[in-house]
Formats: sequence, C-alpha cells, structure tokens
Amino acid sequence: MVRDYRAWLQSELRLASGSSEAFARGQADMAQRAIDRFEREAGDDVLLELEPELAAAVKSELETLAQAESLPDSLVSLLQRLQDPEESD
Repeated sequence: MVRDYRAWLQSELRLASGSSEAFARGQADMAQRAIDRFEREAGDDVLLELEPELAAAVKSELETLAQAESLPDSLVSLLQRLQDPEESD
C-alpha cells in the first residue's frame, strides 16, 4: 500500500515540478516527508491491517485463552498490543 502511494506521489511531484503552483508542490513535499518518516519509524516492523471486528475477536479469544492457561510470550505481546495499541509504540 505504501509502495503504491509512493509511486503515485512521485508522479505528482513530477507534475508539480512543471507547475507554477507552489501550493501543490508544497503539499506533495509534505506528503513525501510523511511517508519517509513512516517508513523510518516502521523500520522492520510487520504491519498487519485488521478490520476492527476481527481485531476485537482475536483479542477476545486471546483473553479467554489467557484465563484458561499460560500464553506464550509472543501471544501475550500480541494481546497487549490489541488491548492498547497506542501504548505499544
């Protein structure tokens, strides 16, 4: 998804460079910086896009399993991220 957006953005930057609209160029530059920052911060992380309903179901199942038995560290970490995604950054 990011790769496709980057390709589109590059085409927009090429179009904007031939344009006299400074605003369009500024917007494209700002978007480019945002993508660069996102990629730096994501690093080697694997980003997994889940629909909210699926994320809630996985979270619920992991909570149920955690009450019944001891979860492996990897599943504990996943559960923590699902419980509060902002805290795991």
